[in-house]
Amino acid sequence: MLSLTQIISFEIGQDCNLATLHKDECPISKINRTERTLTDELIINTTVDAYAHLGFEGLISWSFYNEPMLHAERMLGLMTSIKLILPQSRFLLWTNGTILIEDPRMKLFEQIYVTNYFNKTSEELVKHFGQKVLFKGNPQLDDRLNHYTEPNNKICTLPFDNFLISNTGEVYICCMDWQNEVKIGNIFDKSLTELEEIRWETIKNISGKEMRNAPKACKGCAFKWDMAKFDEGIRNRALEEINKL
Repeated sequence: MLSLTQIISFEIGQDCNLATLHKDECPISKINRTERTLTDELIINTTVDAYAHLGFEGLISWSFYNEPMLHAERMLGLMTSIKLILPQSRFLLWTNGTILIEDPRMKLFEQIYVTNYFNKTSEELVKHFGQKVLFKGNPQLDDRLNHYTEPNNKICTLPFDNFLISNTGEVYICCMDWQNEVKIGNIFDKSLTELEEIRWETIKNISGKEMRNAPKACKGCAFKWDMAKFDEGIRNRALEEINKL
């Protein structure tokens, strides 16, 4: 499964500097949290396991519903440590673009996406994030708090985009299932191999020829998007595998 996954996301922190502004649209203030949080050691060990033992070739990201730049020093330090252990490691940043720093380690990011809520100029974004900025504009928040519709059997390939590990260690099937209705497990309690196997068995019923045996939360989800193109090669391999399901 990880060889077909484009991103592994570690939610580094569980806060966002726009949480109050977006409190009626974004689930960040509604997600149930535990006191347990990801440690640097767990993040590094999980990353090594993914790249060195489980065939992962994609990118490491640092966000779920949080703003990763609030923890820039920790994030960049982790990236530096991981790069020393795994020269093949790759990194992606998804940020709201409101926290701007000057740090040469920002060059470690292969891809940078800015959800530009405040319509900053391209020149300003490029000045701080470089030519790697891949998303601009003045987007509207999608309504993830209430995104369910009538159950249907339309398949979804979104889970192949991202292996999501929240700040509390919970693995989510995708960013839409913010209530964690589709239970996979917790990285504190299960190995990455175990979580990968559980997730793969679930995805077979979500991304196969029909959604007949898919979880209820996935059947009724209104956001069944096509797979993104963070890595074209991995995406193409995933599509080949989906065609076999």
